[in-house]
Amino acid sequence: MKKIFAVMLCAVLLAGCAGQKFSPEHREQIKTVKVLPVKWEPGEIHYFGRAQNTGMAFGGYLGFLLANSLSTSPQREIIKTLDSEKIDLGALVKQHFVAELAKNPSLNVVGDEATADAHIQLTVDYWGFQISHGFSGVIYPVIKVGAVMQRGTERLWVQNEGVTPFTDGNDLGYVPASLGTEPETLRLALNGVSAIASQSLAKGLR
Repeated sequence: MKKIFAVMLCAVLLAGCAGQKFSPEHREQIKTVKVLPVKWEPGEIHYFGRAQNTGMAFGGYLGFLLANSLSTSPQREIIKTLDSEKIDLGALVKQHFVAELAKNPSLNVVGDEATADAHIQLTVDYWGFQISHGFSGVIYPVIKVGAVMQRGTERLWVQNEGVTPFTDGNDLGYVPASLGTEPETLRLALNGVSAIASQSLAKGLR
C-alpha cells in the first residue's frame, strides 16, 4: 500500500495546477511575444527508483532518505553528464515551446533583442526520473514547468504543466544505469519530456 501511495504522491505533486487563462481581450492586444531563457536548476534532480520506493515502503520518509543515500541510483552521474555534455534542459524546453508557438497564427515569437508586446518566462519547477510502480525495472522522465506571460508588471497568462510516468506520450522507460553513462540516452529522455510539457503549455495560448 505504501508503494502505491508513494508513487501516487509523486504523481499528485507533478500534476498541472490551475492558472490564469489568456483572455480574449489580451489575445487582441498581444501579437508579438518574447520567450526568455528558461529558469532551472541542474543540481536539483528528483529521483524515485526501486530503492527509494522500497525504503519508503518499509520505513516511510526516513526510509526513503536512507535508501536514497545508500543506493547506487545515478543522480550524481546524471548531473555530471549534463555538465560535461552540455545538455541544457532549459534550452530543450524553450526550443520545443517556441516551436509549438510557431503553430499559433495569432502570435509571433520575436528574437531576444527585438521589442515585443509581452514576454513569457518558463520555469522548470521539478525535474527528474521516477518509476511507474514499485517493481518496475525502468524509470521515466518527469517534469513540471510553469509559464507566465507578462506585459510590464501585469500578468496576462499563467499556466503549469506536469508530466508523470502516467502522462500520455511519456511511455518510453529507461534503464536507470544508462542515464548516467549514455549521454544520448539522457538527452533523448529529457528532450521527449520537454516536448510533451511544451505542447501542453502552448495549447493554453491557442
